[in-house]
Amino acid sequence: MLTGNNSLEQIDKFAQEMVDYVWYNKPFVKIHESAEIISPNTACRLLYKNQDSTKEQQIEKENNANTGVNTTLKIQLTNTSYNCDTTEAPSMVTKEVPQLKGDTKQTDRKVIRHDASDKAIDPKENIYIDPEVKVRRRKREYYKKRILTGNLVINTPNCFLGQRKGRIIVKLQKQIIKEIAAEKIDHITIDARAVVLSSNVIMLCVNKGIPIDFFNFKGEPIAKIYMTQMPDAKISIAQTQAFFNGKCYDLASSFVEGKICNQINVIKYFLKYRKKIDSEFTALCIKIIKEMSNFEHKLKHLERVKDFDLFRNRLMAIEGAVSSKYWEVVSTLLENDVLFVKRERQRARDIVNSCLNYAYSIMYSRIWQILIQQGLNPMISYLHKEQHNKPTLCYDLMEEFRQMVVDRTIFSIFTKGREIKLTDEGISLESRKLIIQEIIERLKGDITFRGTKMNYEQIMAHQARAMIDFLTDKKVKYRPFIGKY
Repeated sequence: MLTGNNSLEQIDKFAQEMVDYVWYNKPFVKIHESAEIISPNTACRLLYKNQDSTKEQQIEKENNANTGVNTTLKIQLTNTSYNCDTTEAPSMVTKEVPQLKGDTKQTDRKVIRHDASDKAIDPKENIYIDPEVKVRRRKREYYKKRILTGNLVINTPNCFLGQRKGRIIVKLQKQIIKEIAAEKIDHITIDARAVVLSSNVIMLCVNKGIPIDFFNFKGEPIAKIYMTQMPDAKISIAQTQAFFNGKCYDLASSFVEGKICNQINVIKYFLKYRKKIDSEFTALCIKIIKEMSNFEHKLKHLERVKDFDLFRNRLMAIEGAVSSKYWEVVSTLLENDVLFVKRERQRARDIVNSCLNYAYSIMYSRIWQILIQQGLNPMISYLHKEQHNKPTLCYDLMEEFRQMVVDRTIFSIFTKGREIKLTDEGISLESRKLIIQEIIERLKGDITFRGTKMNYEQIMAHQARAMIDFLTDKKVKYRPFIGKY
């Protein structure tokens, strides 16, 4: 219950309930029937600011007449109890929209904000916009644009890629549709049929160190054009010696440990937004997390038998058991948004597995490139058994990043209700564009990793170097990447 006079503890409890109320797929909540949709954090700040206010209070501030804006802030706290199990948020706070001078059109739209002294106004909607919020929005838009510019994706058939004066040109039906300086491009992805590349643009990309990845109509990586770079001989020898000095056991166990911990953290991530409103999902998550933690304990105490293949099979058995629990939670998480029964890695026909496989392929090509750049031999692996003409070390390192990079991104696409279509040939063109864009933004987005801001591609390179340091005795232990939730 929230009344006119409340203690700091009551306000704090109510604010926390407000934050917990909002699901991950619903990051904004409508507080009042005639109110604008706002973030719960804004509402919480407003509550803190007015914790000593009476039940009904009006604050009026007249700005300088030269500004041309008359702001009136109206705060009303209703005597309404907050029930976390309901699907409707309580009516709490309303604010009148400022009227511009000379604008005779009246409006009854109302918005919530936490600071009546700000003078910024959105000219399109005639409502107040926090200046700090506007700056953050512009930074995000600029950062997003820079990421997408640096990763050129060609998913329209019959395009032509050429170069002119150090700039990469994309043409469609002899018309230039895009022209970017080569220095601004980090990566090129070809995800369409009948795309033509000139030898000049290939030479330019090779000289600039810009990789070009090709995907087939199923979304599978089939080729890569990159500057000639062979594995380092000393590192390859160290990779081979790991099977004789026992380091293969540590690396294989670390890859599985990282995967299990990140699977648990992904479940915790979605749980924290639903624990107050979905008791069945909460109970399932708590149960599954406990079972997965038990398997993690078994992993740490797994006996290191002399036969490494036998040890590897036991590791894979633990990994498979934990993954089955993980995908059980995912099935429940997505049940109201899309049909998902089980995980299928090959020849998937359902939309969730198709999107996951496609996104994994994008990350797979990036990890392959990183391993080559660091001098590792991608054909020598530890968790996955070596296969002819397959870079199985990519599969090893991918285990640490699947959940935080791909799973969270794909699950969020569905829980947010974004449209993904599946055709007879696989994922539709527009859906591929969406997935590529989201995965690239995720790969390039900064997070805090062991006290330093890095993006996921930089963390992958860091883990590859950490593997080299462990194999060459520069480090005594390899620590897997474990993301936060």
